[in-house]
Amino acid sequence: MAFEIVLPVPSYKRAKPVPTKQHVWRVAPGKPVLGLIDNSKFNASNLLESLARNLVERGFAASWFIIRKPNGGVTITESDRKKLFAEAGVIIAGVGDCGACSSCTVLDSIMMSEMGLPSTAIISTPFKTLARMTCENRGCPEHGVLVVEHPIFTRKPEWLEQQAGGLIEPFLKIIQTTTH
Repeated sequence: MAFEIVLPVPSYKRAKPVPTKQHVWRVAPGKPVLGLIDNSKFNASNLLESLARNLVERGFAASWFIIRKPNGGVTITESDRKKLFAEAGVIIAGVGDCGACSSCTVLDSIMMSEMGLPSTAIISTPFKTLARMTCENRGCPEHGVLVVEHPIFTRKPEWLEQQAGGLIEPFLKIIQTTTH
């Protein structure tokens, strides 16, 4: 039996436009260290690590480390941002599969991008509009976000590995730009 998830998205009109900001990314080394931001949702770390493992195996990254947030409904701390900036060359935040955690995951990625690190976030399909609105409201409508099928938490390791493999090309397309 299949269920369709319908999320009402309110239409809204801004009182005034949000100024667009262009983030200039520092150039990542040939094989950067990946900084993974795990929002603590079930299977988020499994998907993030599968993607990181694939990127290392393909020669794009040297290694990775994970910062795990206490819950998905908060953004990373200033000390975590400093650690990521100091130790990582590229950031992947994930996985947004509900409203609050999707917004915070995208914001984590945007904040790291604002600091000059190539960054992206992974969210699930029902939250594409929310991710776009979050980017627009932060002044970076072109910020790249990766999308996987919903839900994440019920999936088996094989499915997560397959999804991670499918994220490689879109990830490289987002990251291999110097401005965003």
